[in-house]
Amino acid sequence: MHAEPSTEPMAARRREPLAPAADDLETTAEEELLQPGSHTLLLSAVQEHAAELATALRRPVAGRIQPVHARLVLQALSALPSLDSLTRLTAEQVLAFLARLSGAPLPERYSAALRSLGPTLLRARTPIAVLLAVRALRESDEAAMMRPGLSIALELIGDALETSTLCGRSQTEVARACVRGSVWGALAGTLCGIGPNVAAVVGAAASSAQSAIALA
Repeated sequence: MHAEPSTEPMAARRREPLAPAADDLETTAEEELLQPGSHTLLLSAVQEHAAELATALRRPVAGRIQPVHARLVLQALSALPSLDSLTRLTAEQVLAFLARLSGAPLPERYSAALRSLGPTLLRARTPIAVLLAVRALRESDEAAMMRPGLSIALELIGDALETSTLCGRSQTEVARACVRGSVWGALAGTLCGIGPNVAAVVGAAASSAQSAIALA
């Protein structure tokens, strides 16, 4: 997959799910739901409800703040009474796929590929710089293993930039987290039978939500 971030109106793109790869599992209702706009929807909800989520998640333990895991952030988000039904359903579906992805330990070559992302992402100091860095990295030979996740990360960041969900230097770490999560999801998906289009969105949504609440 080598798609550039789309210039189509966001609403139009959200009606069209990512096309599954030829060797994906049979398309399910969950897979039809998850698309680039799903990542933006959940990230926006975490940002909007940051105060409520921080209250629910950040409980001092022995004088320190308890680490917040992506699964806990999404569970807390889906439990908010004020959350609309689409966002709640999206969070629940991401959680369902996340459980499967998390149960697939990565082999060392996959872990090494993820670690190699670090220097490239750290040099990017704005969300747009992250997008440009990922676009360049995707075309390099050494990124072949990560290319599906990088391609989808470009779509996710592009969608979030379009809606100002990733706005300004303060959101750079969220953009980096999106890339790491997208690549991790696509790689883990190969181990548990989840197609890269869906797995990358799940990984990115979880990682971005975790990063966003850490900044709240």
